[in-house]
Amino acid sequence: MKTIVLVLLLLPCCAFAGDVVVGYAPFCYHFSGAEDMNERNNHAFLLSVNQWFGMTFRNSHYNRSYSVGYEFMTPKIRFGGDVFLRGTLPAGLVYGYGGIKPAAAGVVEVGRGRGSVKMMFIPVDGGVASAMFCWRF
Repeated sequence: MKTIVLVLLLLPCCAFAGDVVVGYAPFCYHFSGAEDMNERNNHAFLLSVNQWFGMTFRNSHYNRSYSVGYEFMTPKIRFGGDVFLRGTLPAGLVYGYGGIKPAAAGVVEVGRGRGSVKMMFIPVDGGVASAMFCWRF
């Protein structure tokens, strides 16, 4: 709940900062098949301003984690009207896995207008996939 309040408080501060994106990913999937991994309630929250992002989530080991970094993006491929597809590579630092560590993910983003879904693959623990629902302001 604290995370949601923090994001909502930061939104007005970012309103004139350019490209602002908020996102939410409720769960993930581990390709390793490990039974003891947290897949059902990751509750990842994202705030991105001009491709610089901050994110918090409950990691696979049930610990609150934080990530900051920059999201590199390909140009959008348009499919008539406002439907688009693009690839992104968020890279930065993550805290919550026993210190601060470098992190990156491969992302395919599909969207229409201001809304999009980012399908992420994170190359750890045999591979982790997640889908984040995003809204651009």
